[in-house]
Amino acid sequence: MMEAREKENSVKLKDYVTLINEYLSDKISVLDFEQRYLEMFKQDETLWTGEEFAVLNDLFSDLDAFCYDSTIRDSEDLDEPQLRNRAEIALEKLEKLLS
Repeated sequence: MMEAREKENSVKLKDYVTLINEYLSDKISVLDFEQRYLEMFKQDETLWTGEEFAVLNDLFSDLDAFCYDSTIRDSEDLDEPQLRNRAEIALEKLEKLLS
């Protein structure tokens, strides 16, 4: 049972890795990334390990704190360079979990 769950989680993690890579390689815009990641995460019913969930949830929180519009962004919000950095960190952690 555990092996099947690990395999399922691995497949699902790869979906997140693919999406993050699309953003970091500029194949999709930051706004597309934000919308797709938030939707993917909210609809995800996977039983993640604590470590997997922590990485995915941290990036979800980062996206929630992201504010595209600099005219309304406050000190608590993330701008795109900060979000990109957080996405790179999340990607690195997810790739380690998959290896």
